[in-house]
Amino acid sequence: MQKTIYSKSSIERKNEYKIITRIYEEDGVRKVEKAAQNENAAYHVERMARIAKTNPYTTEMVMLAPCEKTAPGRVVLPYITGNRLDQQIDEHAKKHEWNAIYEDIKLLNNIIMNVEHKYPFQTCGEFEDMFGAHPQLDGYESASNVNVDMVASNIILADQIYIIDYEWDFEFLIPLKYIVYRSILLNGTINTLPDNVKGKVMELLEISKEEELIFFQMEVAFQHYITGVSLIDLYSGMTIKNYRINTDDLLNTLYTAKIVTEQNKKLIEKTFWLHEKANLKLDVKEYLGHNLRIELADKPAIIKDLEVFTVKDNVCFKVEFTTNSDLYLYEQHYYQAVPVVEVVPQDCEFVQISYKVQKLEQNANEYIGTFIKHVHEESELQLIKNSRAWKAVTFVKKLLGRK
Repeated sequence: MQKTIYSKSSIERKNEYKIITRIYEEDGVRKVEKAAQNENAAYHVERMARIAKTNPYTTEMVMLAPCEKTAPGRVVLPYITGNRLDQQIDEHAKKHEWNAIYEDIKLLNNIIMNVEHKYPFQTCGEFEDMFGAHPQLDGYESASNVNVDMVASNIILADQIYIIDYEWDFEFLIPLKYIVYRSILLNGTINTLPDNVKGKVMELLEISKEEELIFFQMEVAFQHYITGVSLIDLYSGMTIKNYRINTDDLLNTLYTAKIVTEQNKKLIEKTFWLHEKANLKLDVKEYLGHNLRIELADKPAIIKDLEVFTVKDNVCFKVEFTTNSDLYLYEQHYYQAVPVVEVVPQDCEFVQISYKVQKLEQNANEYIGTFIKHVHEESELQLIKNSRAWKAVTFVKKLLGRK
């Protein structure tokens, strides 16, 4: 008897691409099933079984996960256990192991670029229908019958390297560099890395700003093609009203962070959007033993996921810090004034701090003040109750039968 563990329906796509992905268990063995939601999508699903018999990737120990057709519009793949590449990247990011991330990216790039047959890119009608016309890509290294969806979550590191989802495979030429860019664009962890680390990633992949723009346009066109939805289609169905934007409201979505010395010398200043993960990194070799003041924002705020690290020889160490928060509740710091963290770096090369900022609503200060006052009153009351005088009075009252 089959027991469903997980199920996902791709209802946002056009009919010919609508499928259901299901992980199920039968007789103690887990498998992955992909099934067409309608007759039009049957061909899209069944192609996976034909693609599985070929493997264009020549990097050592890389293979497509086996796939078999079990019924019209239905295929089954083994459930492969191992370390997903996106999970590995995430673990390295949490530990600030940037060099390890660079190696992960090199592996991903190596898998995508090392295919059996490569040709200079030439466009065709099918390509332009799906990705748009981009004459700048003429001559780029490209290949046909390669998986466009080579995101890190589809790559499992086990006894060998398995590509577990390859439904987006086309018979016309695709520039391989676009597939590399797409795998980076759709990785949430990589997109939250510090700017200098993300910049290094693009340097390693040799993707220029101009290429990023072209590849992003290709991705927008591709998403439009498989879903049938564009921004124009969405806007046409809306009732549109124009409102005057208050400049103050716009500025309230931004905040500025900076690091200054004891002498108030500004070392770093950066501007971030609210809810964006902020990362500040400072070379502190000249400031060892000196107090550094880190202003997390230029206005009262709520700070989440606040972490401070020192870095030496590319190894990160989490360190203690002082801060002026008025309240720490559910792993969030509440500040009625400009939020400040102070650290005194010792025996390290860099100080790095990461956090997210949420807006502190106008009436929040009143609630925070009331809460803090209540906590102080409770604390003072507890001190009184623990005093000798209070205990003596309580003892006498009990003797006299009073409350």
